[in-house]
Amino acid sequence: MRKLRKVKCSKYSSKYFLQKSLVSIYTRKYFQTNASGAQKNMPKINQPIVLNTMIALPPLEEQNAILKKIENLYSICDELDTQINSSKTNSQTLIQAVLKEAFEK
Repeated sequence: MRKLRKVKCSKYSSKYFLQKSLVSIYTRKYFQTNASGAQKNMPKINQPIVLNTMIALPPLEEQNAILKKIENLYSICDELDTQINSSKTNSQTLIQAVLKEAFEK
């Protein structure tokens, strides 16, 4: 079970930018390093750990530009994923056709 904390943003920050920052590899590593608890599979991240999380906070306009770039990159990744899947399907079809022709002769 996960417990979620509500974060209130100031007018100088975008909640989407903060969300992306909190799930970044750097912040995850920070949480993993500072998590406490007896069980390795259920580490606890307490309020002081969250409050001490360092997040680079550029001006709001730049935050929005970064978010726009991230969305653009996600879009490119989705297109590449579609192309990869299409290429896999095409190569499988081609291999089947070549094998069929080879065994029919």
